[in-house]
Amino acid sequence: MSRLTTPTFKVKKLWHIDLSTLRQAGVTTVLLDMDNTVVPWHSVQVPPKAAAWIHTAKQEGFRLYLLSNNLHSRVAPLAQQLEIIAVANACKPWRRGLRSLQRQHNVDISHSVMIGDQIFTDILAGNLWGTKTILVDPLFRREGRMTWLARTMERIIMKRSIQYGEEDQ
Repeated sequence: MSRLTTPTFKVKKLWHIDLSTLRQAGVTTVLLDMDNTVVPWHSVQVPPKAAAWIHTAKQEGFRLYLLSNNLHSRVAPLAQQLEIIAVANACKPWRRGLRSLQRQHNVDISHSVMIGDQIFTDILAGNLWGTKTILVDPLFRREGRMTWLARTMERIIMKRSIQYGEEDQ
């Protein structure tokens, strides 16, 4: 597997990420994908464990941002609900959304982590940008046709090299 498609870490779900481990790794900023990472696809219902993790991360001083390829009309209500800043139309894996965050919110990429459920958008984006990356399992199996095609390719890649850490089994 290519360095660009290999996550720094792999965990089952967002709420399995240990915040003290992130802090020890020098992370101060968390860039969150939206669909199937924080909420199920086409939903704004945040699972209680995800909401608790986000709340705790904010309390512990992490800067959290939603970074989504979705339209503003879909991303804004969730950002408001979670009380975090969002960048919609981020065009992951390209740099558009990241540049917006850097300009508007002084995000230091060297102290950031990108968390998401897709290798070809979230993980590739984080690796291209130079952040740490964490791949999570999707919250929900239902998703768009293009995502389904990408998942087929991801499964081939993941069979070859990604294994869960002991704490995630």
